[in-house]
Amino acid sequence: MQEAAEMVAWIKAEPDPAGFVSSCGCRVLASQDRHEIYLTFAEYSENYIKYLNNTLGKDESPGFLTLHGFGPWDTDRAGDMKDLGRILLAIVLRAEMGRRELAPKNESAGGLL
Repeated sequence: MQEAAEMVAWIKAEPDPAGFVSSCGCRVLASQDRHEIYLTFAEYSENYIKYLNNTLGKDESPGFLTLHGFGPWDTDRAGDMKDLGRILLAIVLRAEMGRRELAPKNESAGGLL
């Protein structure tokens, strides 16, 4: 429940760039409960953002926020941390690829990779 509230607040406070509902259709939230780490992937559409901003047309459906939770990974287990590190690296590399796809051609050379 808390993850859903955090995700809605994040989407509302930090909108996606114009014309861009994240290229993979989601945002990722990492959360921790004592020694366990969880990942929550949120999927939403442009209509969901319109719904949050109260700009939805009367004939448009509001869309949904769908959450997919994964975990836990135990911070006391080296194998879990190795696996989680690989997953987080893949997420960051995918996000960078999406950023480069959106960046103007002259800015793409100054990225992370």
